[in-house]
Amino acid sequence: MDLNQLVHLFDGQLDAVMWFDPVYSLDDIKDFQVNYCNKVAADALNTTKEDIRGLRLLHNSLLSEDANKLVFGQLLNAYNSEKPIEYNYYNPALARHYCAVRNRVLNGILSITRDRTVEVLAVEKIKQQATILRNIFNASINAIMTLEKVPNASGDIINFKITQINKAFIEIVGMPEEEVIGRCYLDLFPNSQKTFELNRQVLLTGIAKREEVLTQKNGNDIWYDVSMTKLDENRLVVTFSDITIEKMSKQNLFDAAEQLQYITDTVQNAIYLYSPVCNSNEEIIDFRVKFANKTARSYINKQNEIIGICISSFMPNHLEDKSFKIFKAAAETGEQQHAEIYINNDGLQHWFDTLVTKQGDDILVTVHDVSRLKNLQFEIEDSLRELQLSNSVQQHLAQLNSYKDEFLSIASHELKTPLTSLKAYTQLLSKSLKDGNLSTFVEKSLYQVYRLERLIEDLLDVSKINTGRLQYQFEEFSFKSAVLETLSDIGNLKKNHVVNLQNNLDIVLTGDKLRLEQVMYNLISNGIKYSPDADQIHINVVVENNELIFSVRDFGIGISTAESERIFERFYRIEDSNKFGGLGLGLYISKSIIEAH
Repeated sequence: MDLNQLVHLFDGQLDAVMWFDPVYSLDDIKDFQVNYCNKVAADALNTTKEDIRGLRLLHNSLLSEDANKLVFGQLLNAYNSEKPIEYNYYNPALARHYCAVRNRVLNGILSITRDRTVEVLAVEKIKQQATILRNIFNASINAIMTLEKVPNASGDIINFKITQINKAFIEIVGMPEEEVIGRCYLDLFPNSQKTFELNRQVLLTGIAKREEVLTQKNGNDIWYDVSMTKLDENRLVVTFSDITIEKMSKQNLFDAAEQLQYITDTVQNAIYLYSPVCNSNEEIIDFRVKFANKTARSYINKQNEIIGICISSFMPNHLEDKSFKIFKAAAETGEQQHAEIYINNDGLQHWFDTLVTKQGDDILVTVHDVSRLKNLQFEIEDSLRELQLSNSVQQHLAQLNSYKDEFLSIASHELKTPLTSLKAYTQLLSKSLKDGNLSTFVEKSLYQVYRLERLIEDLLDVSKINTGRLQYQFEEFSFKSAVLETLSDIGNLKKNHVVNLQNNLDIVLTGDKLRLEQVMYNLISNGIKYSPDADQIHINVVVENNELIFSVRDFGIGISTAESERIFERFYRIEDSNKFGGLGLGLYISKSIIEAH
């Protein structure tokens, strides 16, 4: 290649190319002179190839004096050492990065300067991204490490070398980073042979794996969810997520569920939780069992296989009887349903006092077996009918008294037997559980306890009235305060009713305050009970003809004139009143208390 071809080659370069010849003074190089410059170099110096040729380095104004001296030193070093000199620099005026290589060729210096701006910026961007990734790596709450396989002579993986860890991992091992990086996995975790094998399988198959690992730290159990993912043919990344709180929460929830199951299994009432089953039109066509306590399972002769199955599968007549209707009504309207239901299924013949409450998307059904009470009630009613046809009135009266005593004895037994354990367990559960749904469940259970409690109190009061043993404590008290306390007690009943106190006189009265509050409670609760489709109860207190009159007005089903003459009789209940519950004793007791005043 001749000189012209070489010059033509350099002129076509994108890099700045210059040729310098040494200038001697005696035997020493005192300067360098430009012998060649391509167009790229001339443009960079803001001159032309013709004008720059022949210029001396230390005697020109194209560069600053300091820059000329710097370049001169580089050229002299390259010339004397006969080794290339590389110099990277930044030109702030042009905002560009350059790399200049000075190399002795024959008796001159070939200088090639390349614009490295794109490359430098790319490297800086990569460094910034690496810094960001490293910060994210260290900021992760999960512990992370990368492993590199350690093979034997046959290529089999016999260990892994730890190549990277983050701060969270350092906290786990409790060792400084420099003591962990480079160590072999089995040396650091000698008891983790199982996890090592999982790591090996991940690297060999490429299939990610997970496992839960239990460790000890300061005497406490620590659970980790460990995930392993392949990075390339030689490396994998292992992530440790602390799931201790989650595991403990699950265990606590499991323990609470076991405790709840144990408590509900000791209760003599049957308790069910049902979820609705809908067709394609979102219509409820059945209910599926989600929970049943021991008593509930015993009613249908099933102990374990009841959960998850539909009611109609073990009670074929369920969809036609009253229970399905009130279950469906509670699920669709959200309103609490209460009824006495007769069940005759596969030899099971029982009367159940049934309360249905919506719980989220499900319904909670509490059932109390009142079969003995109902059967005795029917016997009494039959005896009353026989009495009307019998000539031996005294004989039937004696028989009725016997039935009455038997009724009171059985009722007290049936109602009081489950009451003590049910109330104790429910109060214990109320104090120990904080979950919203469970608290609602407990509140409903407590309501049923208070309901049973009042039934028992009524029965005991009737017994005392009959024997003349009902005692009164007469004293002066504020009737206004007694009315307000009664309204406070009635609070649990009036969920769908507004009780309007239209007038409340501040009068000092002499009487048995608690017994008179019992009368007011009975009158208000009857008004609420027998007006399910209304929402107003009006209460008025007035004085007429030197008599105090307390009146309750509801907007319910009403009562016929014929029946109104009998409502103060013992055990008397109006027709079609089964769905409202009760024993027919409240007004009889109230009348006795008022007569005693």
